[in-house]
Amino acid sequence: MFRVFINNTEVSFAKKPSKNPDCCNLIVTNKSIFRKIYDLCINDKFNDFQFIRIVDDKSKKCFKSFKSEFSEIKAAGGIVKNKENKFLMIYRMEHWDLPKGKIEKDEKKKQAALREVEEECGISNLEITKKIDKTYHMYELNGKAIFKTTCWYEMSYNGKEELIPQTEEDITEAKWCDKSFIKNVLENKKSYKNIELLLAKYVTIK
Repeated sequence: MFRVFINNTEVSFAKKPSKNPDCCNLIVTNKSIFRKIYDLCINDKFNDFQFIRIVDDKSKKCFKSFKSEFSEIKAAGGIVKNKENKFLMIYRMEHWDLPKGKIEKDEKKKQAALREVEEECGISNLEITKKIDKTYHMYELNGKAIFKTTCWYEMSYNGKEELIPQTEEDITEAKWCDKSFIKNVLENKKSYKNIELLLAKYVTIK
């Protein structure tokens, strides 16, 4: 199943409808409706539904068709763990987030992920241990709808460098966080929904 986050609304693409009472299930017969769905979600006017499910037997093809309607930006980032088993998080725009950023022209995804973590947090000598997942979210940029795809990598860090947040990117804090801190972030909705799902899936919290 593919999930795209638009403001506070999750738009998913699947072969079967959702049974969640907070979900609006839609069958789309004309892709021109995709823009209307986006407009309603970006303005939080989808009849108070928290979830939108676009139901299609060819859900992957439908998701790609949706994505093709918008301008895409590709980004990469990391879930970084140090030798104390703590995870690297940044605080930006009143949300706890993970370091990530736009992939530059002619840059490989892994290179971009490492560079962005280094730039946003001020550390070096990171090692990618594996590729993990992709997340998708949408936002407005100069009046234009942007579809952002972020590729995520698991990384390890064994150094002792001081964390230096990249303030020019509106990052006010970079912090090594233990699992109890991350659990609090998840329970109190202090992050973005796509980041919350990523943390819940790849950080074991007991």
